[in-house]
Amino acid sequence: MTERLAINHFFMQAEELSAQIIDDFQNIEKDVDLVVLPEPTLAVLEEFGVAPDDLRNDGEDVPADEDEALEFALEKFRYSDTFYEWQESLRPGDGMLYLWPLELPPGYDDPTDPLYAPFDHQGLANKLLENNLNCCYISGEHQGRTYQGFILTGGGSNFSPDLAISYVFAGQVPPHPLLDNALTNTDNDDWREIFLDCMERGRDYMQGQVDSYQRTLDMYRPSHPSLT
Repeated sequence: MTERLAINHFFMQAEELSAQIIDDFQNIEKDVDLVVLPEPTLAVLEEFGVAPDDLRNDGEDVPADEDEALEFALEKFRYSDTFYEWQESLRPGDGMLYLWPLELPPGYDDPTDPLYAPFDHQGLANKLLENNLNCCYISGEHQGRTYQGFILTGGGSNFSPDLAISYVFAGQVPPHPLLDNALTNTDNDDWREIFLDCMERGRDYMQGQVDSYQRTLDMYRPSHPSLT
């Protein structure tokens, strides 16, 4: 799995944003919202008691077809107060001011670029929800600057594993500060193996840089025979 991950984020660090900036780029009244919200799933509907079976028990005329029943329940959910409560829980948490940047390779999201390959922003946001991660995905432009990456939706614990696995879902080896922390704080055995594989990728990458520098040094500073 990890051999296909890009490694261009390995030396990145989180950026601290002001509370005002975070408020500004999710200002619904000004039609600005850089938080890519996931699509609600059946599990979400069940959590809020509005799954098709719940609605049937409440006397709603739910379609018999499974797909139509799910769409019926989703429509009910989208127009309920709990829908907005659910969305709020998926936004940056109070005091969560650090953006872990995600920089897409050249060509992504620019149809004029010869390397164009669309990035599935919605799919990434959905993946965070499916895995119950304590972070959200930010993507968009505000006041002439592009913001893209991950911000925690809450604090109180060490959520470095959530942030690190988010990078993996985005096709990237996580930044090494996150990776070191995530490995020692995850209780998910599958994630631990992924993080170890990512560490191997990072080790090989850094070794390649060391070898490259050594070849350059040998070229321009060849060793001289000792005079003693």
